[in-house]
Amino acid sequence: MIDQLQKPDVQSLLVNRIYQKLQNQDTADLKRAAEKFEAVFAHLLFASLRKSMIPSGFFGEGLQGEIFQAMMEERVSEAVARRRQLGIADLIEKQLRQQVNQVQATRESVIPLSQRKRLVERARQATGLPAELIYAVIQQESAWDPNAVSSKGAKGLMQLMDETARELGVRNVFDPLENVLAGSRYLKRLFDEFDDMTLALAAYNAGPGAVRKYGNQIPPYRETQEYVKKVMRLWNK
Repeated sequence: MIDQLQKPDVQSLLVNRIYQKLQNQDTADLKRAAEKFEAVFAHLLFASLRKSMIPSGFFGEGLQGEIFQAMMEERVSEAVARRRQLGIADLIEKQLRQQVNQVQATRESVIPLSQRKRLVERARQATGLPAELIYAVIQQESAWDPNAVSSKGAKGLMQLMDETARELGVRNVFDPLENVLAGSRYLKRLFDEFDDMTLALAAYNAGPGAVRKYGNQIPPYRETQEYVKKVMRLWNK
């Protein structure tokens, strides 16, 4: 039965349902999608149990018997799913609702485009850094979520560590303007030190000590190397 549940068509059904309903954010659709998956699961479960007990099915062998058998199992599975007797639909719907709420909360917290331009322009005027570069760093660091907090504790739009924020005189690291101005000043300081924007970006990600350690080269950290590539790609766009 486990092998049946891992078939690509079943996995595709679940994944497609999840993504579709997360995009639509429709409560009724979420409910139907969850019940549909429980029906698929129940169908596989019943078919597996039935084959282990009655290999020929209730309607005998042959194409006609197989068709009637499949129809019956499908109807029973749908009835079980509507009543949510296996509890799978409830679990899936709960998880989908949590994901929808998270997506919605993220969308609502992201800085709008008009405000992004003002923030970046202020930072450009204060530091002389290209506006497109500042935009690219923020996009890569936080995707414009001012409340973002990384697993390492970096915070805000430009993902400032607490020590760096204190050093730069930041009072509220989650304030968009304070965060962007401080992060841009820090990036400009790194550029002045290394006189190379790729090294400045590497230092922004891994710390200036790591760049110095490797002889003023991008450290051999996969995360840092990918970070520099992605920001440079965004900047060049």
